[in-house]
Parts: sequence; structure tokens; C-alpha cells
Amino acid sequence: MPSIILRQFEHPGAMTMKSSAQTAIRVFIMTTRYHDPRFDAQGTSVDDVGMCPGEPAGVFALLLDMDRVLEDVSRSFRRVIRDVVGALGGGDVSAADIQSLKQEGGFNDDIRLSAELLRRRGTRVEDGRVRKLFDELYQGTATRPGAWREETWLLPADALARLSRGRRLGVVTGRTREEVHIARGLAGQALDAFECVITQDELPPGRGKPRPDGILAALEVLGASRGAYVGDAVDDVRAARAAGLRAIGVIPPGAGAGRELEDLMLEAGADTVLGSVCELEDRL
Repeated sequence: MPSIILRQFEHPGAMTMKSSAQTAIRVFIMTTRYHDPRFDAQGTSVDDVGMCPGEPAGVFALLLDMDRVLEDVSRSFRRVIRDVVGALGGGDVSAADIQSLKQEGGFNDDIRLSAELLRRRGTRVEDGRVRKLFDELYQGTATRPGAWREETWLLPADALARLSRGRRLGVVTGRTREEVHIARGLAGQALDAFECVITQDELPPGRGKPRPDGILAALEVLGASRGAYVGDAVDDVRAARAAGLRAIGVIPPGAGAGRELEDLMLEAGADTVLGSVCELEDRL
């Protein structure tokens, strides 16, 4: 059996969307000695982590990823990846190149994915340089508009209101807090349906998906002991299963090879895969 160590500490960074205030949450950090070789490099398996004892029964949390689930980022983040790799000497990058690496798992962070594309093309660039250029292209500069302006919100406020009946909604995303604030400008009132947002800034370095830390943090904030996580990648499915939740896959806009992605998510343990996030209400 794997050994699991849970350490509890106070973290002030969680974003509570309804009050727009910062609130202290308890985040559980898993230090796991992996025995299943499938997860040695990728993260924690569903058998490694269970729900924390003492959580109230009956509260159901519906947690969603942001990029490519709540927002169409095919013309923002994906474009920035291509531009970063090209500008730093990695040549042309196709949508299929990006999707193929995403489907391998372990590349939920688009900056890390950009660096990996460069490495596989024989170009090594310092991580800080990759991050700086990525942030400039995405957020924009005084002379160049940011790629975020090309994003569109996918799930209307009325649909989210219906989904929140009998459930508590949250977001667990690989975005930074600053990037979530950008999304809030696009989403308008739709983002008010979510009671908490867990970003990469709420987690220690290296503890993002496919590890379940962000999902477990959201469950703690919402006081939930059960629920589902909705994502568009193999890493999302692995994180949901590791946290003991139902895993719902979504084929994102502009993904291409949707059937292949569906098969990969089902193989990773997804309970179901939707053709669009707009199908979520009917499926639940």
C-alpha cells in the first residue's frame, strides 16, 4: 500500500467569487510514495487518495476547469503557444502538435508545454524567458493587444444558475489569479455562480493537475464530500479520480480528433465524455 502523509496549513489565497474577498482555506498536500508505475511521473492514482475524514455528508460539489471548458481559448492560449515556440527558434507548431502533447498528460501548464515543444525540437530556452514572452503575448503590452481578447465564454449565466440548484459550484484551474480576473471581464455575471476559484497560485509549485490538490482544496472550501469535476484533458480526469470524484470529460472547441480524445479520457477513467459543456445540464 502507498504511504500517504497529509499536512494541513493555512493558505490565504483562495478566491471567493461571490464576495470578491480573500478567505483562508485549508489545503491538504499529499506526499505519496507511488507504487503504481503508471503514475510515477504523472501524479496520484485514485487508490492513493481518499476523501478527508470528518467532512459533512450530502453536499455535492460541481467543479469545472476553466480553459476549453468554460472558455474557448483556441484563439488565445493555443495561438500564444505557437507564437512563443516560433519566436524562440522552435519553428512552426500546428494545433495537432499541441493537442498531441496535451494528450500525453503532464502538460496542463501551457508555459511548460511551450518549453517542452522547444526542447523536443532541439531548442533549450530558460524557463523564465519562456514565461516572460508567454505572459507578454497573452496579457498584452502597451503596443500590442493581448491574446485574451480573442477568448469567448461558453456557458451562459442562466445555465450555471440551473446547475447550481442543489449543488455548490467551483472552478479549479491552472490559470493564475491575474488570468482569472481577465476571464471575469469576459464572463460577466456568469462567473458569480461559482462560490470559489482555486488557481495555480493557491497551490505549491508542482502540485497542479494531474495531482488532486486543487480539487481537494475546492472541496474543503465548499464543505463538500462528494461531487464531479469537468475537464477537457487526460490530466483533468486523473485529478478527479485521484480526489475520489466523478470525472466528466468535455471535447473542447477546436480540439480536432475528438474521438481520439474521448477514448483517451475514457481510458484514463472518465465516467462520461460530453461533446460540449452545454450538454452538462442534461447529462447531470
